[in-house]
Amino acid sequence: MRQPDEPSSVDPPFSESVNQLLAAARQRELGVEHLIVGLMQERLNVGAQALAQHGVTLERALEHARQAGA
Repeated sequence: MRQPDEPSSVDPPFSESVNQLLAAARQRELGVEHLIVGLMQERLNVGAQALAQHGVTLERALEHARQAGA
């Protein structure tokens, strides 16, 4: 069985900004709301576009993160 930090041939390549976001997540405790804010800040990525199609905006994500105590 593959270890969590061990890359596999099916791991998708990430953009530099996503790699930075994931590195920050490893250094401190981050919630899902932080990841969503990070995705939404880079509006051209696929994740941000998918979230936007479901009505998520950067402003709403930031507000939710604030309410969660971020």
